[in-house]
Amino acid sequence: MAEKEDKKAAKAAKKAAKAAEREAEKAEEEKARAAKIKARKADKAEKERIKALPKDERRAAMKAYKEKKRMEKDHWFTWRGIRKEAKRVQWPSWKTTSDKGPGIWQNTGEVVIFTAFFAVFFVLINWGVAALLGLIGIGA
Repeated sequence: MAEKEDKKAAKAAKKAAKAAEREAEKAEEEKARAAKIKARKADKAEKERIKALPKDERRAAMKAYKEKKRMEKDHWFTWRGIRKEAKRVQWPSWKTTSDKGPGIWQNTGEVVIFTAFFAVFFVLINWGVAALLGLIGIGA
């Protein structure tokens, strides 16, 4: 009896930890969303500042601005960016679970089945087209 209660308590603790993790992720997403909005406002202000410059200075300033934006977009080509992106990925478990969805084995099985289906499909289509072309005298 105590064993069942221990399992229930462990399950409840696990659920609470997952809920806390989800809340932390939501807070992080909200923080990132606010940072994006702030960055957009800063970009807009920067573009307005560049538009106010004299024509000869405007070209150089816009070129520098575009280079800066390009470098910001390429952040995930760094080791830090790759690690950050890998942490965001929700990696599947080996086995199928009700709360995390299909596992690696189920996904692998689906891929094998679909690959075999489409292989047979394309072989049959190829055979059918070759037969039709043979009937009208095109091909060997």
